[in-house]
Amino acid sequence: MQQTQTRTKQYLEWPDAARGLSILGVLFLHATLAVPNGEFSVPAKINAFLDPMRMPLFFVVSGFLAAKVLHFSMGEVVWKRLWFIAVPYLVWAPIELWLKYVEWHTFLGDQAPTWDMVFTATKEGASLLWFLYCLVAVTAFAWATRALSTPLALAASFAPLVFLLYPERPVIIGHVMLYLPIFMIGVRLKDLIAWFAQHALHPLGLAITAVAYWVQQTINHAWQTSWGVDFQGIGIAGLATLGFDDTELLVRVVVRILTLPAALTLAVALTKVPLVFPMLRFFGRNTLVLYIGHGFGLTLLFNYQVLFSGLTFEIGAANPLHNATVWVWACVAFSLLGGMVFHGISRIPVVGWSVKPPAVYHRLFPGSGQLLRDGHTRLLLKYPTSK
Repeated sequence: MQQTQTRTKQYLEWPDAARGLSILGVLFLHATLAVPNGEFSVPAKINAFLDPMRMPLFFVVSGFLAAKVLHFSMGEVVWKRLWFIAVPYLVWAPIELWLKYVEWHTFLGDQAPTWDMVFTATKEGASLLWFLYCLVAVTAFAWATRALSTPLALAASFAPLVFLLYPERPVIIGHVMLYLPIFMIGVRLKDLIAWFAQHALHPLGLAITAVAYWVQQTINHAWQTSWGVDFQGIGIAGLATLGFDDTELLVRVVVRILTLPAALTLAVALTKVPLVFPMLRFFGRNTLVLYIGHGFGLTLLFNYQVLFSGLTFEIGAANPLHNATVWVWACVAFSLLGGMVFHGISRIPVVGWSVKPPAVYHRLFPGSGQLLRDGHTRLLLKYPTSK
């Protein structure tokens, strides 16, 4: 009984830790990118450590928690899953893009924004909120391939790599190529992931993690120091030549898949740290508002107000106003504030639906609840539970 309770507790905890770690990685990444010389700050070093784990954790946990879509009807996958992801993207991505275009026009002299620019960028996923768009695509793929066996479905998840033959492709295609296999691992290998999470800190789990991490480090180092140096491209049967960026994407796919054991092990280990885990759990359970809101916080509070004000940003500057590290931490705070604002927005009647849409499936299909209850009753009659 005690063992069952422990496993249930861990099952509930490590996904929260993983999502919390991921969203903190996103905040550190964008804060270091926002501040000139921020890439040399302490938060940048934290970001460098989290970089190969950040988005793979997001997608593998998202897939792990979305495995139920394999048993959904089309109506269920649209209104019980995609609806909650697509609405925030379609509402807030155009606004985020408009503010960014206004920034570039006002301070850098770029073209004045038009709604056509915003529509095109939203359609192609060229927004800070691309994760939501990508999550819609990979979830739809998981549902569409539900009839395939697990090996075939996992193999099919690499099919979008065919778009490497087409250099002029939307931004979102690159994200799907990179993260669809990882999402599908979460969906199709849920039981294996649950087993690994239970044994991640055992000798076998640690050995698997060590070997996978060593292999991905070896591949990444070889690309950085050998394969990718003076890279001339790879010809594919006379059809096309893969350039540096496309070949690096292939390397990143392999490296990120091999990073999953280490990422999951870190998430499980952090559930054991008393002061750290409650913080990660809080962030993990508020991932959506932090993800949507952090970019708005950075744009409105740092870019608009500080970045183009004439201040210089230097590592180690004695004056805090010119210290790049101080401003990186300030940008992390601005990001958190943006998340807080969107949490507040999500609680406003009607307006909050733009962040957290209301459940509409049972309104659209009013008989579905009764069908589920009837089906459950029939199962209980056929297989009565023993007391």
